[in-house]
Amino acid sequence: MCERLIRSLTGRNVCATVTYSTAHPPEKRRVSHGRAYSKRERESVPTFPPRKPDRARGEVNPNRIASARICFGDFVVYRNPTDPEQDIEEGDNISLQFPNPRGGSIYHKLTSLTRAELDAVRLIFETACNEAEAIVDARDKTAAESLARGEDKYTRIYRAAPHVIIKKTTKEV
Repeated sequence: MCERLIRSLTGRNVCATVTYSTAHPPEKRRVSHGRAYSKRERESVPTFPPRKPDRARGEVNPNRIASARICFGDFVVYRNPTDPEQDIEEGDNISLQFPNPRGGSIYHKLTSLTRAELDAVRLIFETACNEAEAIVDARDKTAAESLARGEDKYTRIYRAAPHVIIKKTTKEV
């Protein structure tokens, strides 16, 4: 019934409906995604993840060896030492972090691949970049010409320049 009323007043569909129970007084009730949280539950949830004890706030992870910040997130390369109690293979682990548009990140441990699998992944990335290169150049040219004419309808002209950091390490391989 509420959905029909809101739809008739606003002309829009309702994304979610919220039902209120009378079990708790309104000052102790908070509704989020259809679930009511008590004051005790809200206070027990930390708002930020706890800081790692080995790093100060604002300090970069010492295992981060390269990163590239582009329009849809940070691609990061990590060199993590292996844990002899958990890993049976020797040497450091190289992992690649991909940004996830829905939150969080996706990690791939490249050193868990065989040489043939690593070459296949390299070939896929090179192929994708080679295929996209001509299209990206044409779109950049169109956006630049449009800006020169005084039009600003392309969002690529407002993006920040990519920021790439490759850390020089003294670690031996």
